[in-house]
Amino acid sequence: MHINVINRGNGMKNNVFKYNVVAAIDIGSYSIKMKIAGVGQGGSVTVLETPKRLLNIGKDIFSTGKIKNELIEEICSILKNYKKLIAEYKADKVMIVATSSFREADNCDYLLDHVYRKTGFKIEVISESVEKFYMYSSIKDALPNFHKLKKEGVLIADVGSGGLETGLFFKGELVFTQYIRMGALRLKEVLSDLERRTLNFPNLISEYIESEIDTLKPLLLKNPINNFIIVGSEIRLIHNILKSNSTNYDYSSMTKKDFYTIYRQIVGKSQKQIIDTYQINQGSVEILVPALLIYEKFLSFTYASVIYTPDVSLCDGILRYLTDKKFNIVSDEFSYRDIVISVKKMCERYSYDIKHSEYVEKISLSFFDNSRCLHGYSVRERLYLQIAAIAHDVGKYINLKEHNVISHNIVLHSDILGLSKNEIRIIANVIKYHSHTVPSIEDTDYVSLDFKSRLTVSKLAAYLKIADSLDKSHKQKLFGVRVVSDAQTFSIRAETDQDCLLEEWEFDNKSNLFKEIYGIRPTLLIERR
Repeated sequence: MHINVINRGNGMKNNVFKYNVVAAIDIGSYSIKMKIAGVGQGGSVTVLETPKRLLNIGKDIFSTGKIKNELIEEICSILKNYKKLIAEYKADKVMIVATSSFREADNCDYLLDHVYRKTGFKIEVISESVEKFYMYSSIKDALPNFHKLKKEGVLIADVGSGGLETGLFFKGELVFTQYIRMGALRLKEVLSDLERRTLNFPNLISEYIESEIDTLKPLLLKNPINNFIIVGSEIRLIHNILKSNSTNYDYSSMTKKDFYTIYRQIVGKSQKQIIDTYQINQGSVEILVPALLIYEKFLSFTYASVIYTPDVSLCDGILRYLTDKKFNIVSDEFSYRDIVISVKKMCERYSYDIKHSEYVEKISLSFFDNSRCLHGYSVRERLYLQIAAIAHDVGKYINLKEHNVISHNIVLHSDILGLSKNEIRIIANVIKYHSHTVPSIEDTDYVSLDFKSRLTVSKLAAYLKIADSLDKSHKQKLFGVRVVSDAQTFSIRAETDQDCLLEEWEFDNKSNLFKEIYGIRPTLLIERR
């Protein structure tokens, strides 16, 4: 998908109805942004309007944990104005998301209800991993050479007001992603009490950043990182400063040398000096220095001579999602493959049994694909099963006793690219029930899921149990495993040249849930060579 931006004006609204018009709204910690776009045939996108209102929602969140009533009313007022603009453009699809400020607000539920009653808008509070998925999609669209950067090794730092999203690609694969509660505004607010007690506040911030990313260092130093991408509004301020010295300026990148020139000029100066020198408003100055310090710290982990700075936002990623969904476009980047690779990289940290994991993964998916008449699920639920099969034994790294529960906890608290919190909970519960335990109303974690999610857990766990049982010895004794399934049968056939009594015994023990869920007793026929 290629995104074009056109010059806007009052007459533009009367000329856009040849498009399907969509709108994306991002409620962040420091601003509320909207992008309205026309979607042409084939999925081409033309941005028509990009209003933005600054609103410091995060300040209260980071200090009190709640959003004040006055701010809630301001949010509603801004959204009402956006709603009028959406109506003028006759947008047929609108998606509104909120990020860290809403995620962390103790009064989030009341806030969502209040906004809905006042504006009619339903806000989706997205997880860090979903936010990251949208952002990475927009970066891919903005950088034609992104595929090449991934192969060479690229570190991405998306610095927002409330948090920092990082991601590392090497040899074309996603090595890791991590969300850190260390945004530019948050740093300023969290450390504000210490600012009056030191003459070198930037150095204090730098030490704090260092302590927060300490556990990431081994991962960052493990692979040579040749490229660096920065996303965030503060990088635009740096560009504006650099532009004053150039007549023909490129906003899409800057050299490492230019970055350090600005870094040395700004860090260490007082806010008044920065405002007077560069004519930057007070609000922007307060978060510029923390952002610079974050950028510099991550730049130091790379060999990059050029910093790529695509002018993209979360709204761009949402527009891409809406467009792909509307035209049934299957993206070639940040697809399910990327999610699966990131899960496998996560599992490598726990020294999991790769051969067993791949074996169970392959069999589980084969069962799923060849019995759609039983479960009726889509590729999304297939992904849940795949991830559960890959990660079902990671808990053994910590303790063999109740490893299924430990594996559940590891996945539950992992940041998996592109998955919501509820989706991760579903996968974690599927993993919990891959052993001899079964879903139970006495399990508060399972019961707290909604009915649809509980049913998904049970159905997928039934498949994972059987697949795992066929490699009880972890020696992959069975080959040519295949299933014949219809509304009345689920018959597994396999071949072997070894003694598989252990697998047959385990299969009998783990088939009960499948029979209970689907009303069919699975059968296993092994042909011995």
